[in-house]
Amino acid sequence: AYYYHRGETFEGTWRVNKRHGEGMLMMTTGHRYEGEWKDDVPDGHGREEFARGEVYEGDFSNGRMHGRGVLDYHTTGTIYDGDYQDGRKHGKGRLLYSNGDVFEGTWKNGRREGKGQTTYAATQRIYESTWKNGALVGDMKYLKKGAPPKVKRPVTRDTRLKLGKHTTMRPQLSKLRPSLEATEVQSEHLLRVQIAFEALDRDASGAIAMADLEAKWGSENLEALELLDPERTGSVDLYGLLRAWFPNVPRRSIERYLSTFITPEEVLRHRGELAGAPSTFNKGFVFLADANGMVDLNTLKANRFIVGGEVFSESCMRKSNARTERSAMTFAEMLDVWYPNVPYEMIARYEAQYLPGQDVTDIVNVFNDVASEGVLIVDEFAAAQEAWQQWLTDNSTAAGEPPSVAFLDLPSTPQTPLYRGMLEGPFKGEPVWQFGPLSITVNMLSTVDNQQGGWVTLTDLLCFCYPNIDCVWTRLRFLNRKEKVVECNCDIHRLTGDSVVQQLGH
Repeated sequence: AYYYHRGETFEGTWRVNKRHGEGMLMMTTGHRYEGEWKDDVPDGHGREEFARGEVYEGDFSNGRMHGRGVLDYHTTGTIYDGDYQDGRKHGKGRLLYSNGDVFEGTWKNGRREGKGQTTYAATQRIYESTWKNGALVGDMKYLKKGAPPKVKRPVTRDTRLKLGKHTTMRPQLSKLRPSLEATEVQSEHLLRVQIAFEALDRDASGAIAMADLEAKWGSENLEALELLDPERTGSVDLYGLLRAWFPNVPRRSIERYLSTFITPEEVLRHRGELAGAPSTFNKGFVFLADANGMVDLNTLKANRFIVGGEVFSESCMRKSNARTERSAMTFAEMLDVWYPNVPYEMIARYEAQYLPGQDVTDIVNVFNDVASEGVLIVDEFAAAQEAWQQWLTDNSTAAGEPPSVAFLDLPSTPQTPLYRGMLEGPFKGEPVWQFGPLSITVNMLSTVDNQQGGWVTLTDLLCFCYPNIDCVWTRLRFLNRKEKVVECNCDIHRLTGDSVVQQLGH
């Protein structure tokens, strides 16, 4: 891996100081290219992912889309499958719209040209049209009945996982190199290290024995191996590896990458105020924001990029701006960049001042399905996670590919809502349960419970995930229970009927 001074990372092969062969370039904006290179530019077959989520998969020539390719526009749901020339649509192609309609025709220099056909999915009718320089000439003419033609789609990321793990270049840990000087590393590159680490974590325990690493490492890049396990514990976990290979990257940056949820206390510190309770940090986001609730680059610079006691760097700001195409960001957009493995659906709830009706329905339905006597038993979720890890262990492959046997197809897997609701999470061996917009993990339930009794009520869960609702319990939590205890009439307590006094007892 080669680390550029502005934070970009290239991982791949070189020839005469030029990128040549297979390689992946990761930009600080979230833009990345993975595929073939020639004379320092993309050339051959490759995949390009843009900051706003668009994905192109196909042929390149001299750094541009050229040949056959598929472009998923992501935000509109439109997909183009066809020919390209010098970066523009040129030749034959098909355009699939989000409603299922398909246009099939020819393009010239990026614009429709000549005869084309549009098939409407709802009516199964096909119409002919004529185009010149991108404009429709005359009226469309009905031809016949028929189903829309198929359109190829690029392999897209799992929408539940913000970073996703799809890659045509599977990284090897022994081929990756540390950066002892870097003070910031992109989450996309940390993901590459994570994928390589998890391929060797055969028992999905989150740690690898040093003896196993040394046996599989080979004779190259030994300096990277020697940095691991400095205290001679005999094993290394992902956090220890990242700290050893990127020692000048702030500890909190690595912790945020490894987080799948954000505690109310962290949200309070970053934001500066929650549920009417102030943070001890007087420079949280709300104190920097303008009248529209947004912060721009100049404001960050004036505050030395510190938000709630932590640094939100200029490269993080560039990534946020590239995603939204705006020069300023909201609090949720800041957290979305800062915590790359926390789903945006959860982040968006951290500032909510009321419980949306659909959220209530979705969360309560799943909660009731998996609860035991009205509560979530942490040990039951932990036992399900252990069964998940055992499935990964028993069906692991040397190449680190996903198991060929589905978890629910195992005879040993109980066919209960708790087990049927398990999904792959951002990290191997740590499945998630989807409670509507909330992604729940064993680690999160343990944090919510905080060793109080081994169980979590619906009130506990909602107070944790909606910390900005004006709730007596939440304020007591933030203020270390120094207020007088009174009952609460917030959305959460009205829904569950629980009392604050009972929560304090729990």
